[in-house]
Amino acid sequence: MLALATAPPFSYSISKNKIVDDKGNVVQLKGVNVSGFESASHVMDGLWVRNWKEMINQMQGLGFNAVRLPF
Repeated sequence: MLALATAPPFSYSISKNKIVDDKGNVVQLKGVNVSGFESASHVMDGLWVRNWKEMINQMQGLGFNAVRLPF
Protein backbone atom coordinates (compact mmCIF):
# COMPACT_ATOMS: atom_id res chain seq x y z
CA MET A 1 0.00 0.00 0.00
CA LEU A 2 1.28 3.45 -0.94
CA ALA A 3 0.61 6.35 1.42
CA LEU A 4 1.83 9.91 1.57
CA ALA A 5 3.88 10.81 4.63
CA THR A 6 2.66 14.40 4.45
CA ALA A 7 -0.26 16.13 2.81
CA PRO A 8 0.40 17.42 -0.73
CA PRO A 9 1.18 21.16 -0.96
CA PHE A 10 -2.05 21.75 -2.88
CA SER A 11 -5.21 19.95 -3.89
CA TYR A 12 -7.74 20.21 -6.68
CA SER A 13 -11.47 19.60 -6.53
CA ILE A 14 -14.56 20.25 -8.65
CA SER A 15 -16.93 23.14 -8.01
CA LYS A 16 -19.77 24.01 -10.38
CA ASN A 17 -18.20 22.00 -13.22
CA LYS A 18 -14.83 23.75 -12.79
CA ILE A 19 -11.51 22.49 -11.45
CA VAL A 20 -10.54 24.62 -8.45
CA ASP A 21 -7.52 24.74 -6.16
CA ASP A 22 -7.67 24.58 -2.37
CA LYS A 23 -8.40 28.35 -2.26
CA GLY A 24 -11.34 28.12 -4.67
CA ASN A 25 -9.49 29.61 -7.66
CA VAL A 26 -10.39 28.13 -11.05
CA VAL A 27 -7.51 26.07 -12.48
CA GLN A 28 -7.01 25.55 -16.20
CA LEU A 29 -4.96 22.44 -16.89
CA LYS A 30 -2.39 22.82 -19.66
CA GLY A 31 -0.99 19.39 -20.33
CA VAL A 32 1.85 17.75 -22.16
CA ASN A 33 2.26 14.08 -23.05
CA VAL A 34 5.50 12.33 -22.07
CA SER A 35 6.03 9.01 -23.80
CA GLY A 36 8.25 6.12 -22.86
CA PHE A 37 6.61 4.58 -19.81
CA GLU A 38 4.40 2.47 -22.09
CA SER A 39 7.43 0.95 -23.86
CA ALA A 40 9.50 -2.05 -22.82
CA SER A 41 12.01 0.21 -21.03
CA HIS A 42 9.31 1.83 -18.81
CA VAL A 43 11.38 5.04 -18.75
CA MET A 44 10.68 8.57 -19.98
CA ASP A 45 11.97 9.01 -23.56
CA GLY A 46 14.92 11.33 -24.07
CA LEU A 47 16.82 10.64 -20.86
CA TRP A 48 19.84 9.62 -22.93
CA VAL A 49 20.04 13.23 -24.20
CA ARG A 50 19.29 15.28 -21.06
CA ASN A 51 18.12 14.70 -17.51
CA TRP A 52 14.53 14.69 -16.30
CA LYS A 53 14.94 17.85 -14.21
CA GLU A 54 15.82 19.86 -17.32
CA MET A 55 12.75 18.45 -19.07
CA ILE A 56 10.46 19.35 -16.16
CA ASN A 57 11.95 22.86 -15.96
CA GLN A 58 11.30 23.33 -19.69
CA MET A 59 7.69 22.13 -19.33
CA GLN A 60 7.12 24.58 -16.46
CA GLY A 61 8.79 27.38 -18.42
CA LEU A 62 6.45 26.75 -21.34
CA GLY A 63 3.42 27.04 -19.03
CA PHE A 64 2.45 23.38 -18.67
CA ASN A 65 0.98 22.40 -15.30
CA ALA A 66 -0.10 18.82 -16.04
CA VAL A 67 1.81 15.82 -17.40
CA ARG A 68 0.23 12.75 -18.98
CA LEU A 69 2.28 9.58 -18.52
CA PRO A 70 0.85 6.76 -20.65
CA PHE A 71 1.72 3.26 -19.47
